[in-house]
Amino acid sequence: MKKYIVILFGFMIVGFGCALTIKANVGMGAWDAFAKSFSDIIGIEVGTAGIIFNCMCVIGQLILLRKNFTFQHLLQVPFCIVLGVIVNFAASTVFTFEVTSIWQGILLYLLANMICALGVSMVMLINKVTMALEGFCMVLSRIFPIEFHKVRQLADIISIAGVILLTIVFPIPLSLGIGTVLGMLIFGPTLGIFMKLLHPIFLKLNLIDSLVEKQFEQP
Repeated sequence: MKKYIVILFGFMIVGFGCALTIKANVGMGAWDAFAKSFSDIIGIEVGTAGIIFNCMCVIGQLILLRKNFTFQHLLQVPFCIVLGVIVNFAASTVFTFEVTSIWQGILLYLLANMICALGVSMVMLINKVTMALEGFCMVLSRIFPIEFHKVRQLADIISIAGVILLTIVFPIPLSLGIGTVLGMLIFGPTLGIFMKLLHPIFLKLNLIDSLVEKQFEQP
């Protein structure tokens, strides 16, 4: 139970970080930008669009895995709902300040990126529930002879192409920008830093997944 409470807290942290990227208004990560474009088209909150997109990823895992689909996969759904609800709440109620310059937006985006990396690192270290998109990409990488990072990168490429297409077809603002590029450059390294910093703490609290711990034991 302790592990799932920490995972829940991690998802909540990610939700606040995602809401900050929206407030920064300098572009979002590819997957989040796709959800933002979709939300602009049909007139729903971006967190709600994220819930829909992430649940579609879980459905994709169910279709591909069939009888191998487990309760652990299903747990992605309630955590994705929590994530979307937090994004909606934080974006509309908590972060009500105005960003008045591009530099303020960039600094805010960098802070938001760090917050998201912190939350994701907590979830990854425990490794009981994954983010829905990463879970779907992982299943694809296991079924087809493609490495996980390549599948995940392809998901970003498809998301970016989808955002551009939707922006051309519909009268909505482009949700890509310098923040999208910054996120692609710094999120991975920042995630690695937080995982190393949290590792001894989580190890002492008996929260580390055994498979994750083996990765830390490798030279």
